[in-house]
Formats: sequence, C-alpha cells, structure tokens
Amino acid sequence: MASAFGRDTVVLLQLLMGLRSINSGDSVTKLLDLDKKLEENAEQRKVLVSLMTEGYLEPAVYKKGNNELLQEAERIQRQKESISRFINCDNIYLHEVSELLQYTTKATM
Repeated sequence: MASAFGRDTVVLLQLLMGLRSINSGDSVTKLLDLDKKLEENAEQRKVLVSLMTEGYLEPAVYKKGNNELLQEAERIQRQKESISRFINCDNIYLHEVSELLQYTTKATM
C-alpha cells in the first residue's frame, strides 16, 4: 500500500509542476495585444465617423466599413473572453491539485 501511495504523490507532483509550467504570461501578452487591436479598431471607427460627417464618404461605404469593424471588434472580444476563461481554469486546476497533494501527503495509510 505504501508504494501505491508514493506513486500517487509523485503523479500529483508531476501534474502540479506541469500546471505551474504553463506559461500564463503568453496568455497575458495575447490579452494585451487584443486590447491594442480593440483600441485600433475603435480609432478606425472614429475616423470613419469623421469622414462621413465631413462628407468624404457615401453612407453605404460608411455603413459597410463600420459593420466590418464592428464584426472584427466582436471577434476580438470573443478571443479575449476565451483566453480569460483559459487563464481562470488553469488557476482553479492549480489550486485544486495543490490541495489534493497536501491532503495526500498528510494522510496516513
């Protein structure tokens, strides 16, 4: 029985180290890049509005361009939400495996 307990602990340790090695820094960098893209998108929409109000764009051209930018902004926002959920799940798994490891190392067989 003691050897099985030892193997379980080793497996949990390896899992914990693997979860810790997942680089959430890359995910945070991606989130920052997506924020920048959203800002650029908003700026492009402002330019479209300005061109429209000054009479440089036809209403149909403005509407088409604005719709494309809105769709892109929505796609970027969905990517941000997906990455955020990924980061949150990783943190939850890390916490749960840590607790399980603490429990198994304190338990007596």
